[in-house]
Amino acid sequence: MAQRFFVTIAARDSRDFQELGEFGLDLFVGTAKRREEMGGTIEGLLSMAEVEKLVKAGYEVTVHEEASKRSRAREIISFEEWIKEV
Repeated sequence: MAQRFFVTIAARDSRDFQELGEFGLDLFVGTAKRREEMGGTIEGLLSMAEVEKLVKAGYEVTVHEEASKRSRAREIISFEEWIKEV
């Protein structure tokens, strides 16, 4: 299976934003935001091939990190302990 990455996709206008649904991508609907300077943004989990497809179609895609680098918490610590580590 291809590596997948957490991404943010920016559409130029509302039409392009709506057409994202036609790509059949793994998008996080709850992250959709409308922007004044562009159609909007949405986050998703994509392969590099899917990122390339979107860029060629005119979308701006910001790749954040590989999916395997994020995992569920394995230990619970207090906020004070966590903030010291950051």
